[in-house]
Amino acid sequence: MKFWKLTLVTVCAFLSISATVLFTACEKDACTELKCKNGSACTEGFCRCPTGYEGAECEIKTADRFVGTYYGFNHCDELPSLLDTLDVYLYAQPNVLRMSLRHNAGEKIDGTADGYRIEVPDQSVGTGRILVSAELSGDRMTLIIERDFDINTPGGKSVCEFVGTRK
Repeated sequence: MKFWKLTLVTVCAFLSISATVLFTACEKDACTELKCKNGSACTEGFCRCPTGYEGAECEIKTADRFVGTYYGFNHCDELPSLLDTLDVYLYAQPNVLRMSLRHNAGEKIDGTADGYRIEVPDQSVGTGRILVSAELSGDRMTLIIERDFDINTPGGKSVCEFVGTRK
């Protein structure tokens, strides 16, 4: 009888330990806790955001950080700095922005929000080209417009830099 009791206790202890190890060793799916938004998908515990969205659950539209009116100064070449205003607004979903300086109301610059930069494709105009870069740091926007009037003629270049703060 003592043998059967000892065997039963041993078997129960073995089953209890095995069940505990098996139950606690199971990995939880990290994606069950995430609520990925805006068409994103969860893989390996992270939301893979589509273009134009960011954040832990892809809940932030990248372009939103740029939208607004910036007041500052525009400085072109050797000319004195002029008080100017830059308007930035969402032009197309999800992250295409349009920028315009008020002193040059006819010119619209379109770019794509990427992190803290607005990527603007180089533009060709006849034999010239326009290069634009825009970067946001806090509430401070820096916009640089470089116009090369004729790429075949050296010295025919103009560089303007706008630095402004969002109010």
